[in-house]
Amino acid sequence: MGSYSEGIRQAFRETRGMVKDNVTHPSHYEGLKWCGRCKKDLPKKQFAKNRAKPDGLQERCKECRAKHYKDTGYWETSRDNRLKRKYGISLEDYEAMFASQDGCCKICKISDEDLVVDHCHETGIVRGLLCSSCNWGLGNFKDNADLLQAAEEYLLHG
Repeated sequence: MGSYSEGIRQAFRETRGMVKDNVTHPSHYEGLKWCGRCKKDLPKKQFAKNRAKPDGLQERCKECRAKHYKDTGYWETSRDNRLKRKYGISLEDYEAMFASQDGCCKICKISDEDLVVDHCHETGIVRGLLCSSCNWGLGNFKDNADLLQAAEEYLLHG
C-alpha cells in the first residue's frame, strides 16, 4: 500500500486525467503544458503569459481562454465597464455614435470597425469616434487647434 499522498495523486489522476504538479507531469520536460480546459498537452507558446503563476503561463491555452471569454460575454461587459469608467458613456451610446457616423472616422471618413472614443482631455467631453491614426494625430498635436492650423499652413505653403 502506498503513502497517503500517493493515494491522493492516484485519485486526482483518475478524476482529472493527470497530476497537476507540473514538476511530475512529463509534459513539463518536453516543452509542453497541460491545458485544464481542453485536456491536452500543448506547446507552451499556445499559453498567454502570467507572471503570477509559478511557470509564468496561464492555466488555459489561448484558444480555450478566448472561447471562455466569448461564451461568458466577458469582453462586452469589460468594454462596457471601460467606456463608462473612462468616458462616461455606455456600450449602447458607443454603438449609437458608431451608427450615426456610419462606422467611419469623424475626421478622415474612412470606414473602420475599431473606432476609438475621442474626448477633450480638459473637459472630458466626448467629441466623437476616430480611427487610431487620426486620434494619435490629434494627440501628437496636444489637441491644440493653433498647432493644427500651423501644420495646415505648413502643408499648404511649405
